[in-house]
Order: sequence, then structure tokens, then C-alpha cells
Amino acid sequence: MPESNKKCLSDLLTGKLQGYLHIKLIKRTLLVNNNIQFVKDINLWEDMIFSVKVFYYAEKIFSVDIELYHYRYNPVSLVNTYGEARVRDLKCAVDEIEKFLFDRNVFSHYYNDLLSIKSRVKCEILLESKRKIQRKYISIYPEVDKMIKKDKTIPYLKRLVIKLFMTKQFILGNLILKLIKMRRILIRSI
Repeated sequence: MPESNKKCLSDLLTGKLQGYLHIKLIKRTLLVNNNIQFVKDINLWEDMIFSVKVFYYAEKIFSVDIELYHYRYNPVSLVNTYGEARVRDLKCAVDEIEKFLFDRNVFSHYYNDLLSIKSRVKCEILLESKRKIQRKYISIYPEVDKMIKKDKTIPYLKRLVIKLFMTKQFILGNLILKLIKMRRILIRSI
């Protein structure tokens, strides 16, 4: 089914569509004519930046509802490692996307979508990283703090943890995170 590039770009930024390239077929002429390339020195979400550019320039976008690719999970890949490099790449990717949209004078059109991606990145950093990283990046994207506190799509306990982090109560927040993880392990073992 054909879809508009504006809707697809919006869905990509809000997380309704994924940025993974292994689920996309892209015409080579689209890449060459618009000089779409990977950003150097970004190893995580580089495909998200690439997809934003592709959706921005695409004149036609189609989707099919069949699985054509089998993805193998690697528990030790960068995607599944929550260290400083991951956080740096996430922030750089969001900055790169924001700059790309700003340079094309469409920043205001996608402003709320950008808030959504920033919210997802901040939540991921705070909920998945070690204490040192949590403390370092607690003030990243302050414009989304109120949005996160009210976001009903984030489970209540995770929202509570983020609220605790925002008030510098890292010990209590991390204790609740450990309880959430223990509960998950317990449920899986039953």
C-alpha cells in the first residue's frame, strides 16, 4: 500500500515504524541523487538517521505485510550494551536527525515527533544504563521531562523510576528497577 513520506517520517520518529535497514528496499537512485550516506563515527542508530533521510526524499513508499528476513539476536552487540558509547551514539543520532530537519526548514513540522524520539532516548538511557551514566545524563533533553511524567504508554513503575531519577533519588529508583527485573525473571521461570 502506498504511504506518504511525511506520515512515514513522522511514524519513524515516534517509534511506530522502525529505522532498521534490513526491513527496507531502497532504490539506489534515491540514495545517489540525494547523496544519502551513513554518518561517520555513529555506530548505533546510524540506520535511523539513514531512514529519516530516505523517507524525507522518497516520492513513493510501499509496505508489504510478509516477513522476508530473519533477524538473529546477539546479546553482546552494541545494540544490547548500555555503556557510554551507546549513549553517545544515541545522542549524536538524535542531534543529527534534528539538524537534518532544521536544515531543510521542516523542523517545526516535526517538532512533536522529535520530542517523542528524545523522550524514548532519555527513557532508554535512564532505565537501561548504569548509575554513573544515569547521573551524567539525567538532564539530557529537559524539554521532554513533563511529557515523560505524563506518558501513559510508559508502564507506571518505570515512570515512577524516572520521576525518582529526576529528583536525584537514584538509589531508590535503581532498587525499583532491580525489583522489576527480578519480577520479569521470576515470571519467565514459571
